Amino acid sequence: MKNKMGLLRMVVMGLGLATALAVAGQVWPSGQDSARAQQPLTVGYDMNTAGNECPADGTDCSVGPIDACVSVDPGNSFQFDVFMQGLPESEAIAGWDAKILWGPPDWLDITERTHVSTSVNVVVQIPGSQTLDLSPQDLPAVSSPYITAVVDMALPIGRYDEANPPYTQGVLGRYRGQVAADIEPGLYALTFDPTYLSLTNTTPQNLCEAYVCEVLDGNHTPRYGLVAVGEECPAGPTTPEPGAQTSPVATAAPTETAAVPTGSPAVTPTPAPATTPPGPAGATTPGAVSSDSDGTDWGSPVLIVVYVAVGLVAALAVAGITYLGTRGRRA
Repeated sequence: MKNKMGLLRMVVMGLGLATALAVAGQVWPSGQDSARAQQPLTVGYDMNTAGNECPADGTDCSVGPIDACVSVDPGNSFQFDVFMQGLPESEAIAGWDAKILWGPPDWLDITERTHVSTSVNVVVQIPGSQTLDLSPQDLPAVSSPYITAVVDMALPIGRYDEANPPYTQGVLGRYRGQVAADIEPGLYALTFDPTYLSLTNTTPQNLCEAYVCEVLDGNHTPRYGLVAVGEECPAGPTTPEPGAQTSPVATAAPTETAAVPTGSPAVTPTPAPATTPPGPAGATTPGAVSSDSDGTDWGSPVLIVVYVAVGLVAALAVAGITYLGTRGRRA
C-alpha cells in the first residue's frame, strides 16, 4: 500500500511540476528574442492542395508549391488550404484560429472543412491528440467572414503537442468553396482579418505576434488567395516552389506581376486590413483581439481553452497533494 501511495504522490507531483513549467514558460520566455530574429513564420492560403499532406507516422508534414491563384467557372467549387511554414525550433502548436474573409460581395459559400484529419492537419499528428473544433458556424457558410478555431487538448500540457522538431510546417485547415452561379467574372481574393489570427503554442502564446507572421493572402504583395472566376489566373509564376521546406520567406517568391491581372473588372474586392465585415446571421463574431507585448492574444478562444486546461491540471495537482498529505497524517 505504501508503494502505491508513493507512486501516486510522484504522479501528482509530476503533474504539478509540468503545470508549473508551462506557466513559467509564459513568464520567463528565455532566449526567445534571438529566435524571433532568426526564424520566419508564415501563415497563408494555398489555392491547390496537391502536395500538402501528413504521413501520420511521427515525421514532418509536407507543404508543396504554394499556388497563389485558382481559376474556376461561376457555380463550380474548388479546394484550398490554410497552411503554416517555418515553425521555430523548440516551439509547439496547440491550436489556431482565424477569420476567413471574402467579401463584399458574398461571391463564395464555404461548404466543407477538414480540421482533424491525421492525413491532412498538422495539429493532430501526435498520438493522444484530443482535438476540439471550436468553430462556431455551421456549414455552409454563405456570408463572410468564416471563423475557425481548433485546439489540441492532449494532457498533460506540453507533453503531446506538435513541436519542432519534427513539425515545422503543415495544413491548419482545408476547405471547399462554392462560387456563386450568378457572380460576375473577375478576380476575387481571400483574406484574413489581421486582428483575429493566432497560431497558439502550449504556454499559451500567439506565435503570429511573437514571431511576426508573414501572412500570404489577398492583401500581401504579391497577392495570394486569388480566385479567377470565369477567366484565367493572372500571367506569371503563380505556383512558386517553396525552396527549403523550413524557409517560408522563400515560399513567398512569385514576381510582383504574378498576381496582378490585366484588365481586371471593377468587382475585385480586397478588404482593407483594418476592416472586419459583419458575420452571417446568427453567428457570433468576436471583437478585435487584444494582446500584450509578448504576443499573448487575450481574445482568442483557443488561448482561453488552453489556459483553462492549465488551470484544471494545476487544480488537480493541488487537490491530489492535499489529499495525500491528509492521508499521511491520518496514517
